[in-house]
Amino acid sequence: MRVYIKNLGCKSNRYESDKLAEYCQRKGVNVQFDDFRKSDIYIVNTCTVTHIADRKSRQAINLIKNRDSDAKIIIFGCGPRVNYDLYKRLNGVFEVCKDREKVINLLNEQLDLADIKEGKFNIQANSTRTRALIKIQDGCNNFCSYCIIPYSRGMPKSRPSDEIVDEINKKSSEGFKEIVITGINVNKYDADGLTLTGLLKTIVKKTDIPRIRLSSIEPMQVSEEFLEVLGNKRFCKHLHASLQSGSDDILKKMNRNYSSSDYMEMSKKLVQNIPGIALTTDIITGFPGETDENFLESINLSKNVGFSKIHVFKYSKRKGTKAAEMDDQISEEVKNNRSLQLREVSAQLRDNFIKSQIGKTTKVLFEKKNKDGFYEGLTGTYIKVYVNANLSENLINSIISVKLTDKFKDGLKAVLA
Repeated sequence: MRVYIKNLGCKSNRYESDKLAEYCQRKGVNVQFDDFRKSDIYIVNTCTVTHIADRKSRQAINLIKNRDSDAKIIIFGCGPRVNYDLYKRLNGVFEVCKDREKVINLLNEQLDLADIKEGKFNIQANSTRTRALIKIQDGCNNFCSYCIIPYSRGMPKSRPSDEIVDEINKKSSEGFKEIVITGINVNKYDADGLTLTGLLKTIVKKTDIPRIRLSSIEPMQVSEEFLEVLGNKRFCKHLHASLQSGSDDILKKMNRNYSSSDYMEMSKKLVQNIPGIALTTDIITGFPGETDENFLESINLSKNVGFSKIHVFKYSKRKGTKAAEMDDQISEEVKNNRSLQLREVSAQLRDNFIKSQIGKTTKVLFEKKNKDGFYEGLTGTYIKVYVNANLSENLINSIISVKLTDKFKDGLKAVLA
């Protein structure tokens, strides 16, 4: 028996796909990620955050149908939650599901699966990953004017803290060295009387996983308690906080609940209290009504913060959102030009940050050995590191101290410290 899973979209989607894969493996089913192989069942976990994401989801479905005319395709995820009828009408689709539980029921029916077996299952290892995703919550009620997520994911829902701790300890027992705490909006965590900060403190106290990485957060008032827990040596010195725009006028139109000065204050506190932290962000260019001056404010703020990387997104109309109905839409030519300019700024900031690390000694979690003869891994600050693989020891899935020596490819060369 073989199941092929095609995952699109965010880390929360990947978590859902991983959980499906784990379920299948416990039932004795071979699971294939990413690289297409003819299978008994095909599962496509869709993304709908933009109309481009919708199109990519449909293209993935069509590609499977073209490669296997008899394919049994199950579609689930955010796409069907927003537009169930659209996916239901696609030719050759076996079933459309809005949640993982429905997919599991279908797998049981179609594959006649046996009872769950005991054992340990390392799903991420199938895709050469050594970090485990831990989803702590789902949903969002920010209702940013450009975002469909509250309609596709619903209101915030948090997992019980003991369930999260148990999952982390399970991943640790399976050999994982790093967890990535993720969710649709982790700032909204609220369960068992704990906020996000309280949950992080609980994870530190009740687990022994060597490395903890906090995924994307919304800009926030940074408390002393939050800074203290994030300064724990087990936390990676990297934080992704979505800016979206450096202009107060545009932030207001986006319905973001902070100002540019709020963001600067947050970044200053993080840098002052956690020396060496890498800050990355998302910025949207060409949002309706964005002027040249507004765009320049985004560039200037980015330089002042000193991001280690900027994920640049051209504004894309998303049917069902307030921004799609705004009158002052920006032309594609202007959006393209602004995106190009901001990517150039990001590249320079990235280069500056990488060069600033040369000569430092840091710890790297090594993930694989590449065909060019190097072990590859990531620092806590999310820089890719390459170490010559001509060594007697195997570095894969080990956290090793290295000295960073030279800029190399998209990261740095290093030698064992």
